[in-house]
Amino acid sequence: MNRSLEVARAEGLDPHYVNRLARFEAALARRSVLDRRIRLLVRVGQFTVTRNPARLEDALSAALDEGLAQAALEVIFQCSVYSGDQGVGAALEIFVRLARRAGQLDAVRSAALPVEGPDRGTMESEQPGWDPQDQADPRRQSLMQRYGWSGISTGLRLRPRHHLNILEYLDAIDQDFARSWLEFIYDGMYVRGVLDDRTRLLCLVGELSALGETTQLREHMRGALRCGASVEQLKEVVLQTCLDFGMPYMLRSLALLVSVLEEDGRLAEIGSPPRAVQ
Repeated sequence: MNRSLEVARAEGLDPHYVNRLARFEAALARRSVLDRRIRLLVRVGQFTVTRNPARLEDALSAALDEGLAQAALEVIFQCSVYSGDQGVGAALEIFVRLARRAGQLDAVRSAALPVEGPDRGTMESEQPGWDPQDQADPRRQSLMQRYGWSGISTGLRLRPRHHLNILEYLDAIDQDFARSWLEFIYDGMYVRGVLDDRTRLLCLVGELSALGETTQLREHMRGALRCGASVEQLKEVVLQTCLDFGMPYMLRSLALLVSVLEEDGRLAEIGSPPRAVQ
């Protein structure tokens, strides 16, 4: 339940407010574009990055009840990329407490990845997933010679025609940092395989929408679509943001989605709305 609704109802503060908010919450809950698994995992990520321990505890409790312990933990781990230790450390403490109480902590530990991570295969096996422009880009070979193929290959698959730009930028500024960045994120967090890329990126879109961060959101919206998310699913993640994080954040993300779909010639898939609202 929405925390504002819970307090207002429990304290009898204002029946009209309680009625309208309850109806709004129920209307959003009835929408069936996202299944319950995705809804819960998106909320776990959102309350982790926004550092809301009370709401995170509610979302994690529901996820554990649904048998989603490993997936919920992975969502928290993935928040390390955009939230850092300040968000993730506290979330992990809550997760451990709840999983131990539910008798699920040993199972979570036994399912953990080995220290070397999953098998990546070979560069040749991943090469068909690269964009032709990245294949032909002369920077790719020189950067792979410096940093190895694996982290760069992941970026080419997930963020075509962008990954080489950001790597070139970091390479010019600090090569030691660029190497560590590639190893942690693109050769580490983004290839763990605990969550499929579609689920991971839908959660990430929800997290960035909750943070009001639009610079990275554009590319991750495109990434979610490339990895199998439908336009309707992406739109639903954005629309659901309004209840917990307010209309301004939701509208900002929605405007960005409209822009992405217009640029990709897919705006008709959400009814061809105006490009912008004044």
